[in-house]
Amino acid sequence: VTVVDDLSTQRYCSLFDVGRKFDFQERDFADITVTELSRFDTVVHLAAKTDAASSIKEKEETFNVNVTKTIRFINCVREAQVGFFIFPSSTSVYGKGKEVMYENEVNIIPQSPYAESKVLVED
Repeated sequence: VTVVDDLSTQRYCSLFDVGRKFDFQERDFADITVTELSRFDTVVHLAAKTDAASSIKEKEETFNVNVTKTIRFINCVREAQVGFFIFPSSTSVYGKGKEVMYENEVNIIPQSPYAESKVLVED
């Protein structure tokens, strides 16, 4: 297991309780090369600017990381022929409704630039 994090929103010590050994690299995910990616069979992409309130004030940076860099990263993952790519969504893409979601057929109503950025990459 390899964890790549630029620690812009966390600290390394927050990883201490993970419970297993892993290789930690403090760097920007966008700097990972196709050659480096080719040694992995699965990539779980969790890197994002996730604070909804900050995404309103810092929309350009949110879109740079969450959309532009992520799409470039996905293309590198494809080129490296990684077997599986996992990209979690966010409930914030569905708006403020209290309706329980059972299908992906629910209306998409992003409530912040963060949520909007998730939708753009998912499409």
